[in-house]
Amino acid sequence: SLGMNGYAKFNNGLLIQWGYKSSSSNDTYVYLPLSFYNTSYVPVITYYEPGSGMNIVTGFIISVGTNLFRIRSRYTVGDNNGTGAGTNPFYWIAVGRWK
Repeated sequence: SLGMNGYAKFNNGLLIQWGYKSSSSNDTYVYLPLSFYNTSYVPVITYYEPGSGMNIVTGFIISVGTNLFRIRSRYTVGDNNGTGAGTNPFYWIAVGRWK
């Protein structure tokens, strides 16, 4: 499945999955297209800035399960103008094994 949210499954057991989430919050769940074999996979997220004025946005991986992971999104605006829960859309990729 090679769409916006998809995966590549290899015969040697490697599984790469990716996707896009249109918004985030202080507690966002990402449901994976396929389950990983175990929770020893690596999820990575990167945020998209659509011009809403949030200068720095980051996400923390809070927990992982074989079919999902949970993130917490935070932002800060320059010169101590504030911090809070980010709402930016983000891209994600996860690499692990399926067998």
